[in-house]
Amino acid sequence: MSDDEFRQYRAYRNTIKYLLLVVGLWPNKKSSQSYLLLSYSSLLLSVITTFGIIGHVRMNFTDVTLATKSMSIMISFSAVILKIATMMINREDANELHEILDLWFSKLLTHSPIPNSILSGLRILRYLAWSFTIFVFIVTFNYMASPIISIIYQYFEHVNTIKYSLPYPGVYPWSIDPPGFRYKLQLLIELIATVPLFCVTAGIDSLFTMYGFQMVGQLREMSHRITHIDEMNNDEEVIRECVLQHYAMMRCRDILQKIYGPVILWIMTTNAIILCSLIFQFSQSENYRNAIYACDWYRNRRFMTSVLIMLTQKPLMLTACNFAIVSLDIFGAYTRFKSNILDSNDPHNRGESGFIKPGQSDIFGFPTTRG
Repeated sequence: MSDDEFRQYRAYRNTIKYLLLVVGLWPNKKSSQSYLLLSYSSLLLSVITTFGIIGHVRMNFTDVTLATKSMSIMISFSAVILKIATMMINREDANELHEILDLWFSKLLTHSPIPNSILSGLRILRYLAWSFTIFVFIVTFNYMASPIISIIYQYFEHVNTIKYSLPYPGVYPWSIDPPGFRYKLQLLIELIATVPLFCVTAGIDSLFTMYGFQMVGQLREMSHRITHIDEMNNDEEVIRECVLQHYAMMRCRDILQKIYGPVILWIMTTNAIILCSLIFQFSQSENYRNAIYACDWYRNRRFMTSVLIMLTQKPLMLTACNFAIVSLDIFGAYTRFKSNILDSNDPHNRGESGFIKPGQSDIFGFPTTRG
């Protein structure tokens, strides 16, 4: 293994470590009270911000555009709350998982006969992690800087009545009273809440991929030892160690499922909601075309020409790799497709032969008939 590959792995690991140290979620058996307080503070700030965003959604529930924009931010903070809560609840299991994988993997890098094979694929994984981290940083920094830049711009432009905004749309039971003390306090809370939004989103997701990479590395080392067992003198010892190591990997799998299971289920569900909201916002372009057609466009020829040019333009639509138009119809078809797959795997929907019963729908949604 070259020094460059080892440095790349250390940089990849340390990036995740520093992100989670900020919010007190990096696994550590010897955690101090002040370190644990970081995770509780991050959770509290995220809950307060989410509570305000929920109030904004409730107040603007009839305005679908405002509600969907607020819901996307609310879902992001809800995911942060869930990730922090699962890591805090399963802190002991997380420490055990970290000790098995991270410490064992570090020993493999120094004692394994195939270190290059163990680190195979690290470059791609590191680039993906860095790209995701940079993207999350840009988005969260934009939320953090927007109200500050807006206030500074209005001040230098000598605006008579400065509009004091917050990073996130929120409605709270208490009065914000800008630019008084309560506004400044709420602004500080939301600015600090952006830190766990960035660190948890980038750090927890990257930690999952790092643990997966470490498990794959250990399985590669085990495979190498088994395939070259004839070259070793203590074959019984090798078998025993591989069995114990495999048992440890099964334990790691169970812990990963316990910690990340709720997170993965949440992401699968909320991604569908976010996709629906984005598709709905793009579908508003059709309303714009209808508004153009409904205006008094036939009053003069010159105005008529301009309107006809606008009407001939294609509506705003999203396409998936120029292959299919992303719409609510295709999303509904995909949802029915997944539902039918689950139904087809249900033993109650199958006959004794294992085929789908007559009258049931196949995975494509078509009803089956008797042969």
